[in-house]
Amino acid sequence: MKILRLSLQNINSLQSTEPMTIDFTENPLKGCGIFCISGETGAGKSTILDAISIALYGKAARIKEMDKLMSYGTGQMSSEVVFESKEGDVYKASYLLQRARKNADGAVQPAKRYIYQLVGEDWNLLESQVSKVNEKIEHI
Repeated sequence: MKILRLSLQNINSLQSTEPMTIDFTENPLKGCGIFCISGETGAGKSTILDAISIALYGKAARIKEMDKLMSYGTGQMSSEVVFESKEGDVYKASYLLQRARKNADGAVQPAKRYIYQLVGEDWNLLESQVSKVNEKIEHI
């Protein structure tokens, strides 16, 4: 699997009104074979890795309760990873967690997960049932 793009919103310290995107197909990352994620304490290094794990697997290694990863004072968080399989097919895995009415103090709602495949110029929804998304991604 080759990660092409990561978009995340309101995960840990990386709080924003619009999703933040890291495009690994654009310079300066495009030409790099290997690169390092570095920065000061609290800059968001682990959050980037959490966001990838959340989009692909619906969980993060360092925390069990996903709502604890949602940025303080926000009512939703999301993560999306576009990746290429070893066969060359392109997929998009998405994770969305919201509180009731997207209100920061609302009750946590069930997570939503999606897996899409790029067909031509369109994203074709392959699965939206959480357990089936997990199975599909493991198969890919």
